[in-house]
Amino acid sequence: MVIPWTIFNIDDPGLTFLTLHQKLCAGSLILMLERFAGTLQQSQLVSACVGATKDNLSSVDINLPVDEVCRSFGSFAKLLCEEEKEPSQQARATTTRYLNAFEVMMVNQLAHSKKRELPSYLKEPKNNKDKLFNDLVRYFEEKEWKWMDGGGTHGKRFITSLRDVLWYIDGHHSTFEDRYCKMSDPFDKFVGYNSPEKSKHRKRQIGNLSVDVLEDHVQTLKESQLTSWTQQPRWNELRDNVCKLTTHLYEMKV
Repeated sequence: MVIPWTIFNIDDPGLTFLTLHQKLCAGSLILMLERFAGTLQQSQLVSACVGATKDNLSSVDINLPVDEVCRSFGSFAKLLCEEEKEPSQQARATTTRYLNAFEVMMVNQLAHSKKRELPSYLKEPKNNKDKLFNDLVRYFEEKEWKWMDGGGTHGKRFITSLRDVLWYIDGHHSTFEDRYCKMSDPFDKFVGYNSPEKSKHRKRQIGNLSVDVLEDHVQTLKESQLTSWTQQPRWNELRDNVCKLTTHLYEMKV
């Protein structure tokens, strides 16, 4: 049994895929699906997949909120259910069958636009650290690395973390290259922002770096590579670059 693609709004930010399935089974969410309610009431949600197109879907946890997942992955959602049938008098056993491709496209009412965007530039940068943030946003814009949530959550958090890493190691590149290897592309060009030696008239040393702080940055970058949005193919290049940067930092701290 195939349920047709259907467009509807989700106005509850706490609604999970599991509770969505329950509402669909009750026939209380979409009028045009009421005729399927009887069949759906006998079903159990097995899995959920979400993506930007119906042909490119990624598996997600059914206990995650629909709103947040659709902002990150896209508007198309596919729910795979298992229909439990009552035992017949002849068989006296429970049989099951899969609802092959119970597919629903959700247009999230809270996501005003599905256009991928970046975090906003800092309109009045107060220092070089703010300037580094804006330059990273500009670089992401050139690479067309944008987020479905407008960059408000995932994008701003990631670029802020990346800025903090690059700010901390800025000024140590040449010393590090003398001892180990060249700073990895493309982040080697983000230099000259954190330069206290310009005022103190001294060359910064690799020993100025704290092992504990470097370890924190290494862990932050490792965690960023495991987030759901970085697993999408369009982020492959960025994920590879961050992996190289993580290795670079690890070598610095040892």
